[in-house]
Amino acid sequence: MLLLNGSVWFKVLEVYIMASLSEIISYTNQYLNTGRFKDYCPNGLQIEGKEDVQTIVSGVSASIELFQRAHEREADLILVHHGILWSNQSLVISGSFKKRIKYLLTHEISLLAYHLPLDAHEGVGNNAVVAKRLGLKDLEGFANYKGNEIGYIGHLDEAISYKDFADRVESVFQNQLASYPFGKKKIQRVGIVTGGAEELIMSAIEKNCDLYITGEVGEPTLHLAKEEEINFIAAGHYNTEKFGVQALGEQIAREMKVKHLFIDVPNAV
Repeated sequence: MLLLNGSVWFKVLEVYIMASLSEIISYTNQYLNTGRFKDYCPNGLQIEGKEDVQTIVSGVSASIELFQRAHEREADLILVHHGILWSNQSLVISGSFKKRIKYLLTHEISLLAYHLPLDAHEGVGNNAVVAKRLGLKDLEGFANYKGNEIGYIGHLDEAISYKDFADRVESVFQNQLASYPFGKKKIQRVGIVTGGAEELIMSAIEKNCDLYITGEVGEPTLHLAKEEEINFIAAGHYNTEKFGVQALGEQIAREMKVKHLFIDVPNAV
């Protein structure tokens, strides 16, 4: 209790308890339904640290910078969208791969990574969270990838101009857009697949979207967008995938009564 200018103020203290690593993994794997996804990385635990967890740090991509900053904040567990284990990488532990593993093991910090399950989730997934931040409603799944729909189409109550909606996108992501107004002048139906999903633009075309939003743009995509007369925005791989891992970290923290913070390691791509 604080006494300030004759008024009584009560200070609410946040109380965190320990959760076990195994409980967090079990809960998160079930919450994201990881078993239904065919991914090219292991979803869930990638590096095992200490069993007791009080502080979770989330970030988009695994890196030494993220690990160091998480350690400074006394993290017991790091939660990311892009981990360090991928099916197409060398099995030799050397170079930066070795440094990352060594840092986590030395400081007993666990690494959890969720890729496609975090893209697709209807509550905390990258695409659903972005759609809601953009004011889109009546979300429906689309963009089948490896047997699962990972994107979302959302709708505006009323159509607005492409420029006005592009300004809204830029405001949400706080990032300079690669913007290509090749389609309708008015926007109401928007397809979103965050990250490097420019090749899934055909799904948006087939679903009659007025605009397709992803993170990156490839040279062939522009020709396709122009010829199919669909508006296209690439808002950055990193920036379009910041919100999902934050939302997941917050969900885990609420459920497990542990501390969570997001660390931004900006990436212009």
